[in-house]
Amino acid sequence: MRKLSCFLGLFLFFSNVVFSYEAQISSDKEELEVGETLRLEVNLKNLEELGKVEISKINGIENFDVIGSSQSSKIISQSKVVDGKFEEQREAITSLVLTLEPKKAGSFSLGPVVLDNGTEKKETNSLKINVSKSKIKPKLEDKNEQKRLASEENFQKQYSEKLTKTDNTLDNKIYFIIILAFLTLFLIVIIIMKVYLSRKGGEKELNKDLENKQEQENIEEEIVELPDVEDEKFIEKIEKILKKEISLRFNLKFKDKDISDIFKEIDFSNNKDLEEINALLNKSKYSNLELDKTEILEKVKSFLNKK
Repeated sequence: MRKLSCFLGLFLFFSNVVFSYEAQISSDKEELEVGETLRLEVNLKNLEELGKVEISKINGIENFDVIGSSQSSKIISQSKVVDGKFEEQREAITSLVLTLEPKKAGSFSLGPVVLDNGTEKKETNSLKINVSKSKIKPKLEDKNEQKRLASEENFQKQYSEKLTKTDNTLDNKIYFIIILAFLTLFLIVIIIMKVYLSRKGGEKELNKDLENKQEQENIEEEIVELPDVEDEKFIEKIEKILKKEISLRFNLKFKDKDISDIFKEIDFSNNKDLEEINALLNKSKYSNLELDKTEILEKVKSFLNKK
């Protein structure tokens, strides 16, 4: 910190001793953070009419460090018409600029600045300055502390990465187990359905075989004797005899089928008797000709004897 005493000894020399100048202070910032700086300007007007003037005191300066200073002067000229004549008015402004850095956070009053020419003192206005804590982390001067913090940060980073990796691995294992469980369950369901359908199909085939076997047994048990030509149910009995014999001889399975439909499933190339029987039955059904029962009876006997 530079001492303010080097600025309090600042003297401004001018030609007159009349104390009629104006003094005012201003700042480029009213709010700042610790670590930032502000510019305090002490502006003096009409000092060309003064003698020796010095800054004897700056109230509130104890809350700031003075880290720099500069001084400048300028003259502002203005022309006015007075009583029909042009008159030029000049105004001299001398500025002292102090660069200040706050020592701590808080709300401070800066000023007034007390000016003294040896016979009379004059005070300027004052300013309200609000200083907040810095949002930037302070620099660490201790290298060991920096290394320690860097080591801790690196450890935290590695530990966090390890935890993340472990969590990801655990999540992947859980997902794999869930998927495997679903696949296993799906396969079990498929196997059960396959076994069920297989058993059901087997039972269906078994039932069908049993039905056919039962039908065959019923046909075998149903013994019908050849009817007499005078029998009123001659045609019906002949058809029953033929259905039974065809079923046994050709191993055909039929139920509730008409004899004409059964004949359609038979190859007559080696069964001339059946072909002739079929022709005689059709002649009786589809024409007005009378059925020769004696002839058809002989054909049936011939068919039955050819086993």
